[in-house]
Amino acid sequence: MKDYYEPKTLMGVIRKTIPVRTFFKTRFFNNPVTFPTETVSFEYQEGRRILAPYVNPRIGSEVIEREEYSVQSYETPFISPSRVITNDTLAQKLLGESEWDSGFSPEDRAAKIAAEDIIFLQDTIWRREEYMCARVKQDGKLTIKGRGVNKTVNYGFENIATLDASDRWTPTFDIMG
Repeated sequence: MKDYYEPKTLMGVIRKTIPVRTFFKTRFFNNPVTFPTETVSFEYQEGRRILAPYVNPRIGSEVIEREEYSVQSYETPFISPSRVITNDTLAQKLLGESEWDSGFSPEDRAAKIAAEDIIFLQDTIWRREEYMCARVKQDGKLTIKGRGVNKTVNYGFENIATLDASDRWTPTFDIMG
């Protein structure tokens, strides 16, 4: 049992949190579009940046083929994290709260815990979105696995280069290649 008569001083609360950074989302997906439907269709086309061909002025123009495009429909999953506040959660003191006379009622403690949970859950959603953006940029596809969900959205990128451990910088490594 705790001895409440023992003098004790709380020198301060140190909470180490790493701020959520969104490099990929901010730089490459900075104009998000939200759809009110459960199914989203998207069309994509590769090869739109073709150089005009050189031709002799006496021969005439050269025909450039039209690129095909693809259509995919996708039923979107939800991102729905949650936290539970129980009586045991309310009975514990909060971080930095005095053990014997905090001045917090259970209702005050529940409100403070709920506010911290909202911030925490929003941060988890931002991290998930950043992870999704990074996977699409790096792999050209997004694998979504979770409770009752196992899908892959493949954007069909063909210009993705992958390196393995044997492709390290060596004296004979072909940098320009």
